[in-house]
Amino acid sequence: NIRQTMEELPQDVFEQAVEAILSASRLYILGAGSCEALARFAAYYLKLMLPDARLINSTSDAGIIEDIIHIQENDIVLGISFPRYSAKTAKTLQYARNRKAKVIAITDSALSPIAELADYLLLAHSDMPTIVDSLVAPLSLINALVVAVSLKRLEGNQSLVEELEDLQENYHIYHPFL
Repeated sequence: NIRQTMEELPQDVFEQAVEAILSASRLYILGAGSCEALARFAAYYLKLMLPDARLINSTSDAGIIEDIIHIQENDIVLGISFPRYSAKTAKTLQYARNRKAKVIAITDSALSPIAELADYLLLAHSDMPTIVDSLVAPLSLINALVVAVSLKRLEGNQSLVEELEDLQENYHIYHPFL
């Protein structure tokens, strides 16, 4: 799945998605159901680099509405959906499109309900011959997206990492390495 995803991923669309993330006023990140874990992963790192990145609360319809109510034209939504496709995600991306925001869709097929809503469509294979789909390739794609954003913001990230490490040490966030 990972090899097939990376071989088939259009590099130009990937780069355009990275640039769109970097130029957005705000970045909204959404994944529901099993895709919530993927969205949380993306949000964890992107929020460190981009102060206006936010994870949309996908656990309730009210939470989604409250989180996305201020979306506008210069914003980006990163939507993640794999089978069984979340109707919440598709509706939220449609709302973003109606508000003229750009959409980055990470899904498994051009036939996915969120594919047609995408300005930037990034496909990742998730085929498994079991009841559980493999989210390894989608996670690898998201990781590559986060790394690409990080590399484009390399100078600002160095001081951010140093400040973060100082804060973590001062507040005893992690157990000291022995």
